[in-house]
Amino acid sequence: MYGLLLVFCSALFLAGGQIVFKLVSTRMEGDGFSGGIFQFALHALSQPYIWIGGGLAAGGFAIYVYGLRLVDLSRGAPIAGGLIIVLTVLLSGLLLREQIGLTRGIGIAAIVIGIALVSRS
Repeated sequence: MYGLLLVFCSALFLAGGQIVFKLVSTRMEGDGFSGGIFQFALHALSQPYIWIGGGLAAGGFAIYVYGLRLVDLSRGAPIAGGLIIVLTVLLSGLLLREQIGLTRGIGIAAIVIGIALVSRS
C-alpha cells in the first residue's frame, strides 16, 4: 500500500511540474517572445518558475523510482502513467481553466477504470 501511495505522490509531482511548464511557456508567449527552439530553451531557463517545475518533475521521478522498490513494475508503471494523465487533465481544468469536454471526460473515466483494474491485480 505504501508503494502505491508513493506512485500516486510521484504522479502528483509530475503533473504539477507539467502545469508549471505550461504557465512558463504561456508567460513567455505573452512577453512577445519570437525565436527558434534554441532561443526559446535559453529564455525558458532564465525564468524562475521553470526551476520550480523542474524541481517538481525531478522530485516526482525520485519518488517514483523509490516507490518501484515496493511495487511490481508491471503494476506501478501503468498506474503512474495513467495517474499523470488524469491529474494533469484535472489540474489543467482547475488551475488553467482549460476545457474538459465530454470526449476527454470519457477518456479520463476509461483511464481511471484501467487504473482501478491494474491496481487490484
